[in-house]
Amino acid sequence: MANSVILHVDNLLTSGIRGRGAYPALLKEVRTFSPSTSDYDALSKVKDVFYHHLPGHGEKRNDLCGNFRTVRCVSCGYETVRVYYCDDPTCPVCYYRGWADTRGDDVTVRLKGYREASLRHNGRDPGIVKHIVVSFDVESDLANGFWLALAVTSDEFLGYLDEQGVDRDILYELVNIRESLLKEWANTLMRVAVKVLRFLGIEGCVAILHHVRTKNGVHYGPHVHVFGYGKLDMERVEEVYKRYGVVVHLVTQFWKKSKRLFFSNRVKYWRYVAEHVRYCLTHCFIMKRRHAIRYYGVLSYNKLGCRKEQEKEVVCCPRCGNEMWLCEEDPEIKAVYDRLMEEYKQYRSRLWEKYYAGKWEEILNRRKYVWSEYDFTREEREKLRSYERKIKELESELYVPTEEAYRVVIRTHFFIRKKGKKMVQKGLLSAKGNK
Repeated sequence: MANSVILHVDNLLTSGIRGRGAYPALLKEVRTFSPSTSDYDALSKVKDVFYHHLPGHGEKRNDLCGNFRTVRCVSCGYETVRVYYCDDPTCPVCYYRGWADTRGDDVTVRLKGYREASLRHNGRDPGIVKHIVVSFDVESDLANGFWLALAVTSDEFLGYLDEQGVDRDILYELVNIRESLLKEWANTLMRVAVKVLRFLGIEGCVAILHHVRTKNGVHYGPHVHVFGYGKLDMERVEEVYKRYGVVVHLVTQFWKKSKRLFFSNRVKYWRYVAEHVRYCLTHCFIMKRRHAIRYYGVLSYNKLGCRKEQEKEVVCCPRCGNEMWLCEEDPEIKAVYDRLMEEYKQYRSRLWEKYYAGKWEEILNRRKYVWSEYDFTREEREKLRSYERKIKELESELYVPTEEAYRVVIRTHFFIRKKGKKMVQKGLLSAKGNK
């Protein structure tokens, strides 16, 4: 395998690839190399690269990630929390609840907006969203080239190539172009997948590239998850495999449940779509200066326009309807509260050891309750209740209101562009023809 790797590293540079830009010659050069061969020394160097390009495998962005602030109603005392997320896909704390949730909602809003715009402008219902998986054979040239582009981003793999006798001038030049090389290979896989789906009848889609499969452990397996509109011609799937070497699979479980929810409850239907998109984003391929989500066809920015209106609304209490406030803890009251809670816990533990230690059979026979104040004396009950009363009073004074709580509300209005956006920007068409 080492000779095969050296051969294709030479081809990366002799095929005329420099910096960014398309390189169709590279697709022809990768022929015999396969990541499924038996050289485990080389494969072990690339395994960390797989995790490096997965969401949540970076470093925590700042100390605020995952922290929460108390939101309290001054009138009735209702409390809730607001969690801070940095919206960074590499952050191990915020990548799921922050980045994946936000992007999943954005994708769902665009899918829903196109359906509404199509009904409003064309009087045509695009139908139900389809979830399609386009998989590339690991032995194919496309998968081999993408694997090699992933491999050369690893310094350990480059060191392995140096041990195998690769010219160092070639390795130095690889270091300069490896980021753009990986980006172009990822874009090539996306373009092939979209070309296949257009051939099968998909009009527009949202594409998310995955470089690994997480079932039965993390292992290499490039595929593209697609959510889109159109009539998928399943009879031509075999023809697509012979022509392009890719496997197209319609997720039937998603199709059956979404079809049932589409005609019964539209709110649950769009929520179900958002959950699937969010799950696909939790283990997708990410890298710097490249969008993890791509829109094609009728969902692209060139054909589906969007006007956004952003407003700030004050958060109101769900109980009394008054304004809610962001609160901070009073340090002096917090110290007293912690000390009192510690005394309360110690007193409860002493009561437990006094009345319930070694009486598990009696406790289990009670079934409905374990801790009962009627087992204690009158003085013990009064002391226990006094602790609870003081703790409740301190809880009402612990948080001090600092500022009004508000939420940002974004209202979107989608419309279908009659003329291309790029043509208007270039001055080939007037802006009026784009409305």
